Amino acid sequence: MKKLLLILFVLVFISLKAQENYPKNDFRSPLDIPLYLSGTFGEPRTTHFHGGLDLKTEGVEGKNVYAIGDGFVSRIKVSGYGYGNAIYITHTNGYTSVCGHLSKFNDEIAAWVKTQQENLTSFELDLEHLDPSLFPVKKGDIVAKSGNTGGSQGPHVHFEIRDSLENTINPFLFGFDIKVQDNIKPSLFNLVAYNLSGDRQFSNSKTIKISGSGGNYTVAETLKLNKDAVGFGINTTDKANDVSNNNGIYDIKMYLDGELMYNYQINKFSFDEGRYVYSQCDYWLKVNNYQNVHKCFVEPGNKLDSYKYLNNNGYIFLYDFEVHNVRIEVSDFHKNTSTLNYKIQRDDSSAFFQESSPSFQEVLVQGKVNWFKNDDIALKLPENALFDDVYFKITKEARTGVSDGFQVGDIKTPIFGTFDISLKAKQLNEVLKDKYLLVYKNYRNILKAVGGILNDETQTIEGKTKGFGYYYISIDTIPPVISSLSVSSGKTMTNYKAFQFRITDNLSGIETYDLFINGKWAVLEVDGKNALYTYYIDEKVVKGNNQLTLVVKDERNNARTFQAEFVY
Repeated sequence: MKKLLLILFVLVFISLKAQENYPKNDFRSPLDIPLYLSGTFGEPRTTHFHGGLDLKTEGVEGKNVYAIGDGFVSRIKVSGYGYGNAIYITHTNGYTSVCGHLSKFNDEIAAWVKTQQENLTSFELDLEHLDPSLFPVKKGDIVAKSGNTGGSQGPHVHFEIRDSLENTINPFLFGFDIKVQDNIKPSLFNLVAYNLSGDRQFSNSKTIKISGSGGNYTVAETLKLNKDAVGFGINTTDKANDVSNNNGIYDIKMYLDGELMYNYQINKFSFDEGRYVYSQCDYWLKVNNYQNVHKCFVEPGNKLDSYKYLNNNGYIFLYDFEVHNVRIEVSDFHKNTSTLNYKIQRDDSSAFFQESSPSFQEVLVQGKVNWFKNDDIALKLPENALFDDVYFKITKEARTGVSDGFQVGDIKTPIFGTFDISLKAKQLNEVLKDKYLLVYKNYRNILKAVGGILNDETQTIEGKTKGFGYYYISIDTIPPVISSLSVSSGKTMTNYKAFQFRITDNLSGIETYDLFINGKWAVLEVDGKNALYTYYIDEKVVKGNNQLTLVVKDERNNARTFQAEFVY
């Protein structure tokens, strides 16, 4: 029996090790220019970890994008947001490559995509599980041109490699690291200390200046800490050779008196894990001050699978009053390493963590379903919504209009996923009842629509939301605004290759947009970040007089129509 268990253990170990041995020579670059990065794998973004490499394209669009290996096009996605135009290729070795923000697909794929858009009367497409015989590719085939579509903030190609379970994997593990020159050590900017004791909700964190350069950093004086449990975070970014932009780091280790306490290393993750960035990094410092402070400890609700080693989840317990040495090592994938050394000591007479006395109504418990309900408002937070216990309150503010306003929790507290919220209406107009919606002010004090539906029985608007903030019920009766940037009635358009419109909405957001040329539905391409909508002239436009009709509706079904008769 023992021998059998040993054999099984060895087989499992070998299997796990085999999974980590990614092929180094199977793939070529998706571009035929030197690789310079504007984004690295696992880099913390505001709401997620970056799922691949962002490859610079010399500041222009239209570079050839190649199949990195033999395989077939298994998925095509078209959107005015996110990855924009994206192509997914499943390769013969079982991995799938993804290239996003493309300006266009190759001619064969582009013609097929346009046919699908017209058949489905939708610019937005997500065509999955394509037949392998539809678009087979060979390594080095041109599949697209680089661009700036979707959420891209400049010309580049977003490049990913995924496994069969849709986990995204660091492309450097497949040999792409040797295509990027990097001998620069990560930069360390400051240290953040966190109170992790039982009263952590009353005195949370403190930023500490560090000194040094060239990979060697220190804190000037011993940190006198007046708590029995503490954690640390390091504000850090990395650079590669010959680029000015900052990128994310790859590996962090923290040692206490020479003993490893924490090791974070990001090699792959599932997209369901993306919002754990709110816990891995200090949420409020990230969204409010644009700092990338990686916590060197793991909160109870953080289930990210990127921790190679944890001792007490990285918590440091100061049960004695001796001086202890802490070392934090930050590395990039090319093993360039920067080190911060400092000393800590328990000192109950210190005022390091200064306590406050916040008022609260109840404690929301991490790992459990949490309910809050009174006559005006109801919340339901699922068991995975919180990263730690939260001291919680709701403050009511009298407002004129449909409902009062409510400050729900502390806006500095991040939420994983969504939670249910409903607000009681003070008065509702039955004629306009489908126009009511929930809104909130986010961390930048910007008003955002939550949407929601009316519960006639309780006279509440019920919806799902992603964060704490200031909520109330509003009403949207204003249709979208359509501004034509080219075509108008009576205008001769012979010299134009495309018509463009700018479409905006005051609150609930654009829901549908349909363009008709001479009564036939036409593809209207969307650039969401610029609210720009483009029709590229095709066979639907005839010589002579033409009729154009554009119908746009927002999420509350307010509609606007633009019409023009033009000459071509």
